[in-house]
Amino acid sequence: MNNNANSNATTKEQSLFVKGVDAMRFWSALWVVLYHGARFPITQVVPGPFGERLDNINKPPFNGVAAVVVFFIISGFCIHYPYVGARELNWLEFWCKRMIRILIPFFALQLITHRLGLGYSTAVEMVFWTIYCEISYYVGYPFIRLVIVRFGMMPCIFTSFLISLAIAIAHYKMTFIGDLSQTSWIFCLPMWLLGCQLAEYLKRGNSPKTIVSLWAWRLGALAISSSSMVVAHTHPAIGYIWTMPAFAIYASRWLHREFITATNSASAIWIERLGVAGYSIYLTHKISIHWAEQQYLTHHPWYWVWPAECAGLILITLTFFGLVEYPAHRLSKFVGKKLSANMGAATRLDLPIIEQASERPIKKPLVINELNSPSE
Repeated sequence: MNNNANSNATTKEQSLFVKGVDAMRFWSALWVVLYHGARFPITQVVPGPFGERLDNINKPPFNGVAAVVVFFIISGFCIHYPYVGARELNWLEFWCKRMIRILIPFFALQLITHRLGLGYSTAVEMVFWTIYCEISYYVGYPFIRLVIVRFGMMPCIFTSFLISLAIAIAHYKMTFIGDLSQTSWIFCLPMWLLGCQLAEYLKRGNSPKTIVSLWAWRLGALAISSSSMVVAHTHPAIGYIWTMPAFAIYASRWLHREFITATNSASAIWIERLGVAGYSIYLTHKISIHWAEQQYLTHHPWYWVWPAECAGLILITLTFFGLVEYPAHRLSKFVGKKLSANMGAATRLDLPIIEQASERPIKKPLVINELNSPSE
């Protein structure tokens, strides 16, 4: 038993990363940061109605809600990919590893902002609803995996979209997904499942058929997300609860092309490395933004506040990643190895395999980075 466990652990250690995933995590995190107020302060440079109009033009391309949808898709991809075709899942090892990695930075952030003051605690809380969604998916994944095997991926996605539609109808006047409170994780579940579906596509070596370039897909994603932000803030508003499910379908197809292209070509290593700290960027960015907002309220000049805000974002992210997130990641791997080596069959969940006659072998196998997770 121990030899098998050690062999499995060695195999996992040899896995590096799916090229393109960390890069997309970085860009998504950056979009959230810009959406929440780290953009160039146009209204400070050009005060008055004209500056406000310029700022209104500058806002739509940076749709943070759409970036969160991309995070959810990447989350489903990263969680499901290692278990596509797997025959068992050590549920205790899985839960312990995921909870250590997501909760230690989460609680650490709350302790830090509590010490900084109420304003900082309130500022960072606006992203917490997505963390609660992630925790729900991690807790439920062993059961979700069984349902996917039993009924198939497409019926699960279709059913979850119907449930999301029912939630949207019940809250048809609502704009933001986070305002759905306890039902947010249910509403976003089809987005997460689209990531699971993407994992199966890539694991089987399915290549998307397209006649347009990758840049056309990127511009399409920007156009759809920008439009959804515009209509969400007009009167009458069409909230994100109506536009983001459709964007999620498009985004999953777009990410498929991103990952395939990155796998078959050279990608910017520095962007991939920055994406490793995506969870730290996502958790901590409101600290610097809230500080900058306070400086503007006291009429400090933008030409030193905005550079200081950007520098603070970088410094806080690197510090938090180095002192909190990365040690939590290492701890989760250590605990996972111990549990994998010492736990018996009672903690292993048998996963029946679906026969897939149409599967094609992967010409260039993809491997997944242990640090890859969306908001983690």
